[in-house]
Amino acid sequence: MSSIQKLVNVVAAGLPVVDAKTQIETLSRKGDPYLPGVPTMLEGQFVSELFNWWDKNDSALTTTRLLHKVLEVPYPNEGRSRCDSVFSVNDEGVVSDWAVEFKRTQMVGDNGKNNDYGIPKLLSPYLKDRSLRHDVERLSSSELAPRLGVIGYSFSHSFALTEESLQHHPNERERIANVRSVCHKNDPRFGILDPMEMVYLARAMLERSGLVLDFASAGFRNAWRHPCGGSGVVYGWEIRPLG
Repeated sequence: MSSIQKLVNVVAAGLPVVDAKTQIETLSRKGDPYLPGVPTMLEGQFVSELFNWWDKNDSALTTTRLLHKVLEVPYPNEGRSRCDSVFSVNDEGVVSDWAVEFKRTQMVGDNGKNNDYGIPKLLSPYLKDRSLRHDVERLSSSELAPRLGVIGYSFSHSFALTEESLQHHPNERERIANVRSVCHKNDPRFGILDPMEMVYLARAMLERSGLVLDFASAGFRNAWRHPCGGSGVVYGWEIRPLG
């Protein structure tokens, strides 16, 4: 199993726990509170709580032990730009130092309606969109750590998952109906809205560029704190350092 696969597995194991326990309440641009849960957490908020969980629970769920972490690390000579995490792990006796950026991709918003901004964050080839490609290129030349990676996470949606959501959130029928509407536009038969379809496109783009090494993915379930949550996928690449 590759090193990036082990890191992706850690994130997939921790995401439902963070989702269930977080006390963070994110606000909309108008100042209205979103419902709590990973779907509405900002990337930095999620990363902070994920590493707190990992620091306390690594021996219980993974052999990849967290030794040291620093979050929001400045990129050299890039003004205010910061890398989400720089950390050290002990993986079955082998110590590795990593710098990793995290990428959240949401296909629906807090209200369950279509999110127009999630897909460009993953697939845009233009650096102006601060996309996945932007993170990969910036990390590749950063020299923040000997090993570099980017890890994304996204929720899946379907008619079956909206029915499951109703069991967990019977008072959120409007939000769930909105998700179902988005699913219907994509797949009238089953409503499947699978983030891996985007990930495969991103993988092809990044591998063609020569910027990445290994790819990894892992599914997660039971992240039902938010009615737009549930199941999804964590995915990532180890990045080829420049120079």
